Amino acid sequence: MDWQSRYLVEDTPWDKGCAAPSLIDLILDRPEWFTDRRVLVPGCGLGHDAALLAQSVGSVLALDIADQALKLGLKTYGSHENLKFKKADLFQLSEELSESFDVVWEHTCFCAIDPDLRRRYVVSMWNALRPGGRLIGVFFINPDVEPGEGPPFGASVSEICAVFDGYFKLEQQEDPRSYYEGREGREKILVFSRLDR
Repeated sequence: MDWQSRYLVEDTPWDKGCAAPSLIDLILDRPEWFTDRRVLVPGCGLGHDAALLAQSVGSVLALDIADQALKLGLKTYGSHENLKFKKADLFQLSEELSESFDVVWEHTCFCAIDPDLRRRYVVSMWNALRPGGRLIGVFFINPDVEPGEGPPFGASVSEICAVFDGYFKLEQQEDPRSYYEGREGREKILVFSRLDR
């Protein structure tokens, strides 16, 4: 997928123009997961989630591979002092980011990755997190595509857990009580804790 081209022609149906409703609920319900934490947001897009987190946490680093997404994100949210945007390939994060984060916030990144690359994503996020860190996310488990087609690529909770096995332990799962229109029953909130290796 050429993400840069999609942003340049404004063909971005995944961008809903606001932060994930489930993230809003989580920040209110579980502030201890986010307050005074350093948070990584991979595949941040225009940064709606990252900007919301920047109002509640210690600092946020928002990553994307598409220059245009980062340009638009900076234009909209660049004034947040706790938020930084950075171009990066999430499969090749720099050594300086190793064990730097308390939390990874996952939203629409995992489902955009070719299923063959998901294990590399898990390893990369494990490397980015400090010992005891968490990967918290709303996972799109039932996109309206045929099996094997995407992105978004579908995955059941059991398939997601299998990919994370050995690097993370599933700590919690729940249905979001708020969601974007049309995603009813298609998302799961999963909380993974980083395992020592």
